[in-house]
Amino acid sequence: MYRHGTCTWNPSSLQDLARQCLLKDSEMSIADLEDIPMELFPRLLLDAVSFLSLKTLKGLVLTWPFPVLPLGIYVHQSNPVTSYFKALMDGLDALLAQKVRHRRCKLQVVDFRPISEKFWHRWCGIPLKSSAYGKEPVDRGDSRKHTSASLEVVLDITFGFAVLPKQVTYILNWVRERKGVHLCCKKMTLYEEPVPASLLSVITPECVQELAVFSTWTLGTMKWFAPFTLLLGQMSNLQRLVFFTRLGPQEPQDQKLYGSLLASQLPRLQSLRELRVECPFFLRGHVGQILRCLTRSLETLCITECPLPEPDLTHLCQCPNLTQLKELCLRGVPLCSVGESLPNLLENCASTLQDLDLGVCELLDAHLEAILPVLKLCSQLRILNLRGNLMSKGTLVLMLRQLAGLPHLMLEVYPASQESYSASKMLHQRTFDLLCAELGEVLRDLGKPRKISIITHYSCLLCGLKTIYKSEPFIKGGYRPECLIKHISFGLVESETNDSAF
Repeated sequence: MYRHGTCTWNPSSLQDLARQCLLKDSEMSIADLEDIPMELFPRLLLDAVSFLSLKTLKGLVLTWPFPVLPLGIYVHQSNPVTSYFKALMDGLDALLAQKVRHRRCKLQVVDFRPISEKFWHRWCGIPLKSSAYGKEPVDRGDSRKHTSASLEVVLDITFGFAVLPKQVTYILNWVRERKGVHLCCKKMTLYEEPVPASLLSVITPECVQELAVFSTWTLGTMKWFAPFTLLLGQMSNLQRLVFFTRLGPQEPQDQKLYGSLLASQLPRLQSLRELRVECPFFLRGHVGQILRCLTRSLETLCITECPLPEPDLTHLCQCPNLTQLKELCLRGVPLCSVGESLPNLLENCASTLQDLDLGVCELLDAHLEAILPVLKLCSQLRILNLRGNLMSKGTLVLMLRQLAGLPHLMLEVYPASQESYSASKMLHQRTFDLLCAELGEVLRDLGKPRKISIITHYSCLLCGLKTIYKSEPFIKGGYRPECLIKHISFGLVESETNDSAF
């Protein structure tokens, strides 16, 4: 960079100059691309899209010198099939039609998964601004997993929430109509509507690594989902399963029938690492069967708002396959009947556990004091949520003192002690304020930076929390007016965080 007076001259790099010369002509042929350094190809593709150089785009696809071509940035839900998008697909058609590929072409995988401009900026060597946003880039070094296919197309599919984007529909039809192309759908998201058979016909179950289902379960929902359960059982490489359900009106026998059908497929998911289920009617009576079949330890187990029978809870607490858990959430699952078995469950994963949510589990002082020695062994614990349980002031103070030695614990959420309420379960404001003041003194005596949230309404699961670190206690209400939240901090730098998970 050269400065003269108030003027600044920033000369272009040699690569920029070379690229500008190449793009002087509106279109470039394959012959023009033969001797271009491979480092220029990503930036040339961006420029060709910007200038709608359709012939150049086709030529770039035919000579692409990398194994992966990430095009997720060009798949948008609101946009139609653009001319440059069709030019890229025409280039792939020409590639498939070739008996012998161009000597430079290394293309094996076309990746349409969501990606931000940040990825292309890094790849092209364009300086990133501090405000750059977007998802972390996919690995452009992914190798083709299905070597029998001439080309692999990677695509995430969300069905039922809205109309499929036109580009996604175009890609699905394009794959269906061409031989030698394999569709690799690594992430599927399903909402209320049934999945068309035409869509299922192009999906290879073994490719799916993440599946999320959001639905209100009625008899109609269960009927359309029943055929999909067979496909679910074939997802042998599924690593993440999310099931957020709400039960609608149906007969108990129907619920049991379809619940058993779905539960029968889960033991086949032997690569599962993360299981998140809300209101999972299909788990009742099947927890032991499912957990016993796991060939690898789960890293995340989240079961919420589901009263499980005592045998299921016993299987859960005694399961030997939960030794590597990083996150355990049983929020809204009554555990009072097996509270004495909770230490076994926590002890199994004490060396790895980072997030623990036992909110609204109907735990009493005896249960909480029983797990306290095990909690002290959870050296990696970062977040602890015990809101909504029945805890006395003595137990609350005991937990604050005993857990002070955990090195990574950064957020603790507790219920207001039972002494804060009257006989009619109404909050006694002065008593609650005195309790919080006393807890503040306990934190000062311990002398370690801590953030504690005390929540008064133990039956509220939905209110959101927004904690602001302060050196003094203060009160801030949640989204529900009946919730009163007191955040008590000591020795923390003032900042903001979102605790909406609790």
